Amino acid sequence: MSVVIGRRTFNDDTTTVDLIFNQLTKLPVEIRNLVNLRWLDLSYNLLTTPPVEICNLVNLQVLYLDNNQLTSLPVEIGNLVNLKTLNLSKNQLTSLPVEIENLVNLQHLNLSYNQLTSLPAEIGKFTRLLYLWIDDNQLTSLPKKIGKLVNLEFLDLKNNKLTSLPVELLNIIEALYIDNTSYQINNIPYDMEFLIFSKLNKNLENLPLTLKTLYLCNSIDLTKHTIKLPFSCVIERY
Repeated sequence: MSVVIGRRTFNDDTTTVDLIFNQLTKLPVEIRNLVNLRWLDLSYNLLTTPPVEICNLVNLQVLYLDNNQLTSLPVEIGNLVNLKTLNLSKNQLTSLPVEIENLVNLQHLNLSYNQLTSLPAEIGKFTRLLYLWIDDNQLTSLPKKIGKLVNLEFLDLKNNKLTSLPVELLNIIEALYIDNTSYQINNIPYDMEFLIFSKLNKNLENLPLTLKTLYLCNSIDLTKHTIKLPFSCVIERY
């Protein structure tokens, strides 16, 4: 069975569909018949919600919905259990459905440039996730279960409204990408204070006690900080 979208026709053995820059506001319900689809690019269109019909494409591995006008996701998004890449960046999403927890095969998830104020705790189930972009949202906190993303290689948090960080973030601290211009973090867990401040390149005045636990560390560059050592640490020159 063929499916007509715009001026293009696809048949049921199609594996890749690229509909970028087509000013689409909706898709025909017949798209659900493209059961062999692996790659679907709907970026740079005018969609306000993903068509429920694409959630029937259970063999889909790559889905691009970035640069649309999405305000919500259907709960049926959880049907796409074989997704490895999901790009939802540059939309107007304010929340994610709990059913997103079913996307356990995700390796790349881009949620940047939305209006998200929180992340569901279920995000901790994405244990195969390698790259996560949640920058440029309205996040004020992170779920503790984000620490379960133990295979994460890259995490971008910049340009949010974070005022605290869960201590569980220590589990994935090496993946964290941050800079010193995009954060306002006042409540940093003591166990990660030194590591976070070093990544932020903020000025340190005191060394955290947890510094003594870094027994595998060969060297630390503190030249940009004005550290006030306690009297007991001062070593006489003579």
